[in-house]
Amino acid sequence: MKNQFVGILVIALTLAFSACGGGGTQSQQPNQTAPSPAPNETVASVPQAASLPPNQTDAGIVINGVRWATRNVDAPGTFAENPQDAGMLFQWNRRQGWSATYPGIEGGVPEGWDRTRATGTAWYAENDPCPTGWRVPTRQELSGLQQTYTMVENWNNTGVNGALFGTAPNQIFLPAVNHRPGHRGGTLVDTHEGRAGRYWSNEPHRGAYAPSLEFGWHSARDGSYAGVNVAAERRSAISVRCVQDVE
Repeated sequence: MKNQFVGILVIALTLAFSACGGGGTQSQQPNQTAPSPAPNETVASVPQAASLPPNQTDAGIVINGVRWATRNVDAPGTFAENPQDAGMLFQWNRRQGWSATYPGIEGGVPEGWDRTRATGTAWYAENDPCPTGWRVPTRQELSGLQQTYTMVENWNNTGVNGALFGTAPNQIFLPAVNHRPGHRGGTLVDTHEGRAGRYWSNEPHRGAYAPSLEFGWHSARDGSYAGVNVAAERRSAISVRCVQDVE
């Protein structure tokens, strides 16, 4: 009787062990399959970096190892829409832009015009009006640019005069934009309308001055000139053409 009882107990324990999965390891049944994704389930894509708007980016042209923007600076942090557009004018080492056309030659001084002399030992990054990744060029970079130039009237039938710098196909067009001299209180110069252009460097010169690239036609248009003038008044508002370091 005792042996019969032990045999029944062994059988009961064996059945209980099998029901629990054989020591905790549960095997997958032959017909068991992994759950399928829901019909409308999609895999999330990796978000792409938002591209900059057109007025904050420029392909640029490499001349003498420097990448030059193809357009002037317009409102701070942006480029003008087209290469022939004037953009805005800037006093040295200041970020505020001034209109190149309003008020006009007879219109007097722009509202809020800063008559004080801009100070500093360089054009500081926080005052740089160039879009992100670009900067105001050095005096040396401007000197390298002006080595090869051609004065142009009615560039590409746009009605805009200016100068081509560099050698084709690596050339940029700089429009002959009027400027606002500091000693005239910011009033535009009538004799420079469409005949001459000035573009800042990021370096200072003695006292109240800083170097700038200047180009244009001589009186009576019997010749032209281009060169770096170290005596541009810092409080004058002139054009900016940005550069980018070539990697």
